[in-house]
Amino acid sequence: MEAPKPSQPKKPAGKKGFVDQSARRDWDVEKYAQLAADREIREREEQMRKELGPHAFHPLKPRDPLQPREFELDLAQRLGRREVVTASTAAAESGGYYCKVCDCLIKDSQNYLDHLNGKKHQRALGMSMRVVKSSVESVRARLHAHKKTKPNERAPVNAENTKLSDFESRVERIRQEESRRKEVKRDRRRAAADTVDKAQEAEEGEKRARTSAEQEELDQLAAMGLPTGFGSS
Repeated sequence: MEAPKPSQPKKPAGKKGFVDQSARRDWDVEKYAQLAADREIREREEQMRKELGPHAFHPLKPRDPLQPREFELDLAQRLGRREVVTASTAAAESGGYYCKVCDCLIKDSQNYLDHLNGKKHQRALGMSMRVVKSSVESVRARLHAHKKTKPNERAPVNAENTKLSDFESRVERIRQEESRRKEVKRDRRRAAADTVDKAQEAEEGEKRARTSAEQEELDQLAAMGLPTGFGSS
């Protein structure tokens, strides 16, 4: 019977060469020190995120200064319109002013304008509240550009003035209707008060007539020597 052969390290399947790594390995100290430092930074940032909650840590980025608005803001575009709003109506059509940047619905034009000029909206656009100071050259260039503007290119300004005049006329018409409505209410109150006064006067006249008739009857009974009351002696 043959003696058993000493066991040999198994070679991995599909590999021709095999290196025995059972001996002590040499470690790259600088590489693993850098990995440890990166892991420590990640753990510190993760801890800050857990402590801050919704106000998570974000690296600060420089923001652009305020820029002029590049579109015309028409706050009166839905004035005088009636819309049916249901539970399934989209937020942008729910009656009011919808801001796509901040995804919020505002009910009146004054608050909507304040929102557009506010810090939250400007930050969402990537701008700060700082304003770039204008130089003398930029002011001169702007004035020179306005002088070169042709009259037909200034039509939007006239259109805006037309819209403003239409708005003022509508406001004046609403004021006249309101004053007319108040006058009608005032006339109705006066007519009602006159009716009440006339009713009171008629009632008082009836009371006086009744009192005078009763007094005449009493005088006639007294003239005939008859008793005028039921008093006891």
